[in-house]
Amino acid sequence: CLWKVGIEKPIFHSANTTNCHITCGAFSPTRPSVVYIGKTNGHVDIWDFLDQSHKESMVNKIITGSLTSIDFQIQPDLKGKPGTQYCGIGDEFGTLHICEVPSNLSRPRDNEEHHMKSFLDREIRRSEYMGERLVIRKEQKAELEQLKRIEEEQKAHELERKEMENDKFKQEIEAEEDKYQDLLLTFKEQFGFISKEEAENIRKERKQGMRKFQKLENS
Repeated sequence: CLWKVGIEKPIFHSANTTNCHITCGAFSPTRPSVVYIGKTNGHVDIWDFLDQSHKESMVNKIITGSLTSIDFQIQPDLKGKPGTQYCGIGDEFGTLHICEVPSNLSRPRDNEEHHMKSFLDREIRRSEYMGERLVIRKEQKAELEQLKRIEEEQKAHELERKEMENDKFKQEIEAEEDKYQDLLLTFKEQFGFISKEEAENIRKERKQGMRKFQKLENS
């Protein structure tokens, strides 16, 4: 990852490394777009962002252990001008490895600093956009979850309402049936089909049967 002071999140993410971690890193002292990354598997990944940004441009195996530090030294030529560039790499065993940096990784390209700044500015804008989209997606997710809860509550209320209506309808039907049976007994009693005592016994039995049925429903 590449970070910028003042920004909470990385402005650039590289591909995930497999079975190893980054332990050290350094920018090239002469090429702003080149970054050296040391890892636990003893490899140095060299990223040239003017060349490509989706993966490293070069991988060098230094040792089988973990690398711990990377630094550079430029050896001036006989005229005192910058000459050969060396890269010093330290490992977990305390060994210092000196490597000569090839000219294509040490000699600056035309307008390289400007191009690298443009690349980083694009990555910053992309990172800010992704951060804004993440906030929007979280808000949308929260709204969807709230709508889902409201729908579930409405369904529960609707089910409860229907159950209450069914209970009320059932009670009305039972009340009408009770009135009908009582009217039928009165009719039979008035026309002498049954005696008054028989009618009362039937009414009592019907009431007892209704109590038993209600107890079974409530249990």
